[in-house]
Amino acid sequence: MSESLYFYEQPLNERMRAFLRLEHLFNNIRSQIALDAEWASRGALSGIIDLTSLLTRAEIKSELIKELERNLQTFEALARDPRVDDRALTDATGGIQSILSGLRSQDGAFGYELKSNELINSVRQRSAIPAGTCDFDVPALHYWLHLDGTQRCEDLTRWFSGFELVNAAVELCLSLVRRSAAASQEVASKGLFQKTLDPNQPCQLVRVGIAADAPCFTEISAGKHRFTIRFICHSRPDDRPTQVDEDVPFELQCCTL
Repeated sequence: MSESLYFYEQPLNERMRAFLRLEHLFNNIRSQIALDAEWASRGALSGIIDLTSLLTRAEIKSELIKELERNLQTFEALARDPRVDDRALTDATGGIQSILSGLRSQDGAFGYELKSNELINSVRQRSAIPAGTCDFDVPALHYWLHLDGTQRCEDLTRWFSGFELVNAAVELCLSLVRRSAAASQEVASKGLFQKTLDPNQPCQLVRVGIAADAPCFTEISAGKHRFTIRFICHSRPDDRPTQVDEDVPFELQCCTL
């Protein structure tokens, strides 16, 4: 498909689910952290709090290490293949080894230094309550939000800097998985497509690319043995979405690294 594609992704294991959620948070924070508007600062701070909550799970670090070690073993095995570009392979393994070294030497949880941050703790305690961070509920937040925008950006950047290593690790893991995709051109008959998974080549991530201007989106469900893609028409967000009743061409990428 030559036209511009918009991709929908479906993780097929818990590791990929966690990595994609982390990627979502990193992208959300980065999009707001450098803006000096009050509501952008609120959004970035909320994202940092969500990030610290997600990263309190001890297995995130071990899952990143396991994934990178597995990728490193795969690339080292490729070194015996004469068709492989040695320079590209060296660059790839070097990047993996550098981040692995950092993860292994990391002491404590990611962002542990924020546990003693009074402002962040105050906001976190109120965040579970609808509108719980109103100005009268957290006056310290009200005060901080009315500081000079440059000062708020500097504070947010400093708080976010403790997550640089995990950010780099997640970006690398997902980049390697996405680049491993075997792409094929498919057609969903009357908006429905099913595919059986190969047990000898476990798929980690399914990516569905459709034309950017297509009047539909995808819903992907996956089990142990197969996955199903439905193309859904949603002409107005107020209306109930329905499956399209026409054939839909799309690009399917099964990421198996």
